[in-house]
Amino acid sequence: MEVHGFTLLRNGVKYDYPFEASLKSLLGLCSTVVLALGDSEDSTEEKISALSGLTVIHTHWGAPKPDGGHVLSEQTNLALEHLRTLHPKGWALYLQADEVISEQDHHLIKRDLEKADQQGCDAVRFRYYHFWKHYHQLAISRRWYPHEIRAIRLDSTIKSFGDAQSFQNAKKVYESEARIFHYGHVKPQDKLDEKNWDFGLWWHTQEDLKKALRRGKQKEQREVVLPYFGHHPMVMHDRIKAAQTVAHSLTPRITHQSPTPPPPKHLYILTENPDLIEALQDQIHAKVHLISNLSELNKKSAQECLVLKKPKLLERLFYYPFFKTHVPFQMHSPNARPYTEKQYLALRLSEKNIKADF
Repeated sequence: MEVHGFTLLRNGVKYDYPFEASLKSLLGLCSTVVLALGDSEDSTEEKISALSGLTVIHTHWGAPKPDGGHVLSEQTNLALEHLRTLHPKGWALYLQADEVISEQDHHLIKRDLEKADQQGCDAVRFRYYHFWKHYHQLAISRRWYPHEIRAIRLDSTIKSFGDAQSFQNAKKVYESEARIFHYGHVKPQDKLDEKNWDFGLWWHTQEDLKKALRRGKQKEQREVVLPYFGHHPMVMHDRIKAAQTVAHSLTPRITHQSPTPPPPKHLYILTENPDLIEALQDQIHAKVHLISNLSELNKKSAQECLVLKKPKLLERLFYYPFFKTHVPFQMHSPNARPYTEKQYLALRLSEKNIKADF
């Protein structure tokens, strides 16, 4: 099965996009990647010249106009239509400049594209991880989309619309557990402010934009987040290391932060699926001990214990500290799918500041 890619980009250096990592992650899965490169004011074109496998089409954005960010779907469709002239059939993967695919999910994506093809689907929707302010914090509130279409059949009538968040005209969508790592809100504040102002002019007039940005600052103080010490794509490792943004006090909300204890060296896990823990224990940065019943929690601290089974009423009453967690089973959006067991485990480990390589 042929898989190709398409994307858009403009001023990637100026706005501090992880565009090189994004493009590399597409190139790792796709035999061809079409890039609609807008007229940039920085060294973006020079940077991408070092990447082989790209087909670059030069585009013009024009002056900003407040029409809901339609320039993004227009540029996306330019790349898509050019790809269709090169490859009328097969599947196409789409990423924006702040989105990255993990090498851990390559096999899953290929498998799901094959399943989608067999089931007569014309689009595949992936799960989103939205990183907020730094690389070890996930945003999960209702305002964040939990999943979006990022793969489409090239011989379909599907196209990007609006501000290019998703695609329209899909007739049957396959739901994949592959992850899109979204890093658009992880950058120095001055870069973020500049990007928000410049891009905001494609949505609002200057006066309306000032009001919208003020409202946005207020919402930021109420953002619902979770600690995250799980896997990041390999192409992001150098950027994450350079940023040095590991937080020492992560709590479920940005407000009212308080210090958290260091990660435990030993972790005692009670679960109804011990096979999953055994399969992943080498990827958990703590010495894992499986326990079989709640009585084994006695004389242990809640910080060094992870209870993954659903409690009965009396169990919750007597062992409440061991069941207490701020990690929900899914993002807060009403459209969100529940996390998989593996994804949920990574979030529960992160809550204890334990790193997991998945």
